[in-house]
Amino acid sequence: MRSISFKMVVLCVAMVLLGSMPAFYFAYTEARQATESDIKESLLKETALTITGIDRFLYERRKDLFSIAQDPAFIAPITTNALKQRERTALIQRRLDELIIAFPLYQSLTYFDTLRNYIADTRIENVGKKHSYSKYWPELEYKEFVMEVSKSESLQIPVIHFAKKIRDEKGQYVGVLVARVSMNKLHELFNQIISGPGRQDELRRNLEIVLVDNDGYILFSNKNKFAALTKRYPDIKYIKKIIESPTFGQQNRFVNMEKEIFVLDTQKGYLDYAGSGWIIIAKASKEVIFKPILFLGDRYARIALIICGIGTIIAIGVGRYFAQPIISLNQAAEEMAEGEWNEIVSDGRMFRRHDEIGELARSFRNMSQQLDKKIKEQKELNTQLIYKYEEVQQKTEEIQSQNEKIAQQKSEIEKALAEIKLKNKNITSSINYAQRIQAALLPEKEAIARCFNQSFILYKPKDIVSGDFYWFRQMVNDQGDPIAIMAVVDCTGHGVPGALMSVIGSNLLYQVVVMERLLDPAQIIKKMDLGVIKVLKQNELSSNRQDGMDISIFVYNQHTKELIIAGAHQSAYMLRNDTLYEIKGDKFSVGGIINTKAIRTVNNHIWHCMRGDMLYLCTDGYTDQFGNADGGQPPVKFGKKFLRQLLKDISRADTCRQESILLETHEMWRGDETQTDDITIIGIRF
Repeated sequence: MRSISFKMVVLCVAMVLLGSMPAFYFAYTEARQATESDIKESLLKETALTITGIDRFLYERRKDLFSIAQDPAFIAPITTNALKQRERTALIQRRLDELIIAFPLYQSLTYFDTLRNYIADTRIENVGKKHSYSKYWPELEYKEFVMEVSKSESLQIPVIHFAKKIRDEKGQYVGVLVARVSMNKLHELFNQIISGPGRQDELRRNLEIVLVDNDGYILFSNKNKFAALTKRYPDIKYIKKIIESPTFGQQNRFVNMEKEIFVLDTQKGYLDYAGSGWIIIAKASKEVIFKPILFLGDRYARIALIICGIGTIIAIGVGRYFAQPIISLNQAAEEMAEGEWNEIVSDGRMFRRHDEIGELARSFRNMSQQLDKKIKEQKELNTQLIYKYEEVQQKTEEIQSQNEKIAQQKSEIEKALAEIKLKNKNITSSINYAQRIQAALLPEKEAIARCFNQSFILYKPKDIVSGDFYWFRQMVNDQGDPIAIMAVVDCTGHGVPGALMSVIGSNLLYQVVVMERLLDPAQIIKKMDLGVIKVLKQNELSSNRQDGMDISIFVYNQHTKELIIAGAHQSAYMLRNDTLYEIKGDKFSVGGIINTKAIRTVNNHIWHCMRGDMLYLCTDGYTDQFGNADGGQPPVKFGKKFLRQLLKDISRADTCRQESILLETHEMWRGDETQTDDITIIGIRF
């Protein structure tokens, strides 16, 4: 009887094993393949994220150097004059010292001449020396920008060298700017990527990540910080052979060794930066990589044993359940054989500044003091002249008896007049010198003509120096499109006071647009307003200085033809298809006592320029001119109405002819009247 029960249990256990084991096997196989695929995908993402971080880091350094290389202090042409050359060298040294503070990421900055001589360096001890041979010098013979990793001659540590040719405004090669970033910065970048939030699992803790250059030298290792540039990676030949294979990509980025697995990736570049051929290698032990899979298999085995045990218990129960009736029947049969027929079968601050603005501020402060001194001298001389004339009148009453004395007094008067003329000449010379300085701040008309070949500039100061000025700059925006920025500014007053205000305005525009790269017209005006208030100390409670300026400014995208224009108390005019549109400036004053200002806004006006459109920027000097072309009395202002009609009438003429007509019309209207104010009109045909 026991043999039947035993056979039933064995049959049931066999059925449980035959039914469950294949299911566990296929489940384990699918889970192993899915886990292995997840591990490989994680390693691919790890290398891709790391190499993308490197590319972005190097691209940003390249972008920094291209921007710094356009600094006016570096692009000034070389001169043979020793004094000017020393001044240029001192300017470059000051600028480097400012930049090393502005860009603390860089270990040092150096400016070389074309013969590899140190011209200026943030580490002063190298100035005047000749740089020894380095890998980037030969490459600069045919490249504008070079990046290479080596031990720095001056710092004596491994650094990334970023070298950029410097060209002056005429495109002539005048020097080389070299920036150095310590390899420790690259180590920090790696550690930020590798040890970022949510990146502390066992796989990443045991993962060895190595960056090698195109020659196979180690640039970074998260397991050995001091391996940089000291040795080549052991398996570099085998790895380069795989990377150089035409089929290298998603399918063959894994290299299986006996006990380790490698994941490879190369620089793909970032925007317009193509990379330097560096290779990222992620290496891990197979024991660590496949530990989750082994753990999974062990788990499945345990589950299988438990299920088999449960199945066995069930099988025993089932066996007994089916065998018992047979046993009972057998017993009943035996008893019946014995004749017992009745058996029942039971069942998870301005002047103190050290930059160009500070230098200009100090220079103009000195110029103002000298002018004030000259004016006081002139007043004293005028007083002396009056005294001399009184003496002449007194001597005239005695002319009959004092002829000799009269002659002597006449000589003294002539001497005094000569002295006054000399003083007046000196004062005029000082103002003419100031005019040359102001003229140097204005952009060259040729530069504007190269950007807008159909344009004119009518610039007519009332006195020798002007309170009007215009400003122009060509740049590249963050999208890489070439843009042109132009402004026409009318400062408070004219003559010397207006000229001083124009210098402040010109330098503020340079600071805001070029140095701070603010390319929104409305925001530029607001930033200049704060700058004027700060420079003139108009925010002090005791200040009563209301000096300021009116401005109209535009930013023109030469690629998309988009024109963004804004104004403060100054209108611009756009003429399209014989229709004149006035782009009115906002009621916003640049400068003035800040406590008296209401909250006002500056608005941008956007135009998509069409061929033949004519844009005019102008100050109020033209419209405020008193005169009368008809000779009537009294004189009246020219006015905006006549200007708008005049611009509309001449808009189809050549730009040079337009300038002549505007000048002729002004002279005719003015007649014998004096010029009322400074005049500036700029016309551009798109």
